[in-house]
Amino acid sequence: MDGKTTLISPSDFLKEFVPASQELMPAAFPTILGAVPHTTNELHMYSPLVSALNGDKTRKLTLCPEFRFVATPSRGDASASSKQAVDCGLYPAAHLPKQEVSKDGNLRSPAVDWSRLAVPIEVKSTKIKDPYNDEHKDGTSDTAEGRETLGQIMAYVKSTFDHQHLMFLFMVLIIEEDARILRVDRSGIFVTKKFNYKTDGAPLIEFFWRFARLSPEERGVDPTAERIERESDVARNVRAEIRHDPQDYVQNLFHQSVKDPNWPLWILALTDERTGELRRYLVGRPHFKAEGVVGRATRGYIARDLDHPDKPLVYLKDAWRVVHEEIQKEGAVLETLNKNKVVHVPTLVCHGDLAQTTKSQDLWHQYHPNVSANAPSPLKKHEHYRLVVKEVGRPLADFRRGYELVYAMFCCLKAHAMAYKLGIIHRDISAGNILLYPNGNDNLWSGMLNDWELSKNVNNNSPVARQPDRTGTWQFLSMHALNAPEKPIAITDELESFFHVLLYVSVRFLPHNCTEQFAAHVGRANTSP
Repeated sequence: MDGKTTLISPSDFLKEFVPASQELMPAAFPTILGAVPHTTNELHMYSPLVSALNGDKTRKLTLCPEFRFVATPSRGDASASSKQAVDCGLYPAAHLPKQEVSKDGNLRSPAVDWSRLAVPIEVKSTKIKDPYNDEHKDGTSDTAEGRETLGQIMAYVKSTFDHQHLMFLFMVLIIEEDARILRVDRSGIFVTKKFNYKTDGAPLIEFFWRFARLSPEERGVDPTAERIERESDVARNVRAEIRHDPQDYVQNLFHQSVKDPNWPLWILALTDERTGELRRYLVGRPHFKAEGVVGRATRGYIARDLDHPDKPLVYLKDAWRVVHEEIQKEGAVLETLNKNKVVHVPTLVCHGDLAQTTKSQDLWHQYHPNVSANAPSPLKKHEHYRLVVKEVGRPLADFRRGYELVYAMFCCLKAHAMAYKLGIIHRDISAGNILLYPNGNDNLWSGMLNDWELSKNVNNNSPVARQPDRTGTWQFLSMHALNAPEKPIAITDELESFFHVLLYVSVRFLPHNCTEQFAAHVGRANTSP
């Protein structure tokens, strides 16, 4: 997160990110946390904090109507691979996490529900665990405990993003008697400087008052994604129509994604830039999701066309693409490749921006006055974008014998060469971007060169790279690209990356005479394709 975080005053935070409500907050509300008892035992902080924020029947007005604060400190979400649980959170009153009874008859803490959580709230009992330092320009903590907390809260942000469709997310951090409010989008993070929520509770209470009275879009909810409850007629019909065919790997992937009892279904919409037609796709659990909080945040889904349900299943890519005058939309690149009959690349079905853009990059210079206005911002502008292609590939690691692996590499080299003749260079050759797909011959699958969003026009004569950080998957970059990140990727770099992919996959999945130490090194140095 180096260079991605900006510290600002609580008043500036509210001004920039949380529009004021027409309903005035009662003058006494900022003091509602004043009676929360001081304690250095974190477990004793949750209940008094939640109770004070929720209030009781004697309070004439509710701080957050249609929402409730819930403590969830000890039980993770059943749908998540990690069983981490954020301490508390603000949830819609209609969808509160349920408190359960243990086998011995005792009440248990409700489990966190990442798919419903509106505002995560993390609580720390000592100041040494504060993940930010107001005295540092970049806000970084001096303590190991603080850095550990930072990793923890970013994991919670990631889990919330993963389980919902959001444009940005607010989070609250309580450190002993201090508080911070965060706003995270795919470009960067803005954090308030710490303030005492007991003696100066106005910023925190004002934030919650405003938040609860915002529209869903102003709270960060993606208006182009519609949640389908698992008990709805639509969800039941989809599950009933699924045919289980052991030979149809695409159907089986879709089956797995929508049958998951812990994961909601979604209808994702986009307007096709080529035709202006509104397209709607039903998806379940993501087939792929990128790591990290800031960045393109790519998610891939096996999807059903709701308006043409008889058509074959397709692959939908949801990403926050980098906006740059020299970077084409991936759909536009595929359209060019398809039009010129480039083989072994995805076939474009539709694509389009969603009119959702990150905001952090536009405010960065304003809150870094010591940096020249002409200096580049470390934050990139990202636009929410969806792309649908015809083919649903399999991972390269699913090859059945060495010949099929080499043939898949040959197919992708052919695609790369044909694209290069059109003036397009891929720039992200990796094991994850080379897929297998059927070509009508059950005994031999073809290779498909996927993920063209980082591609570039080779006729661009710029002597330096378009972005300050290196594009591509570092494990497969050429030696030249690693040693000279400011230089543009060239054809020689791409060919070396193909070699690295072939070597890596071969050593990992084929018999070989390499030493165990070398094979283990390859496994550690690379992620599984």
